[in-house]
Amino acid sequence: MAEEVRERVRRWPGLQVGSHEVLLDDAVRLAGRAAAADVDVTLDVVAGVPHVFQSFTGMLDDADDAVDRAGRFLDARLAVSSRPSSPSGRSR
Repeated sequence: MAEEVRERVRRWPGLQVGSHEVLLDDAVRLAGRAAAADVDVTLDVVAGVPHVFQSFTGMLDDADDAVDRAGRFLDARLAVSSRPSSPSGRSR
């Protein structure tokens, strides 16, 4: 079971939910199961906001901040290590 959970969430960017999220308990449970399966997991719970609060960017400061955090998280996770360039100047 642990290997199945690990494989399913290995490439997930993290979980971001509001404290008034309909699926909050599910997100907490999933993060716990992932951690128990030795998967590096991040759970970002934002106080006082509902389901899909991120869709209110430009209107809700918490949404703007959450999207910024998600972007920084993805930047860190997807950072491409320096690799030697091919003769054409493109990375291999």
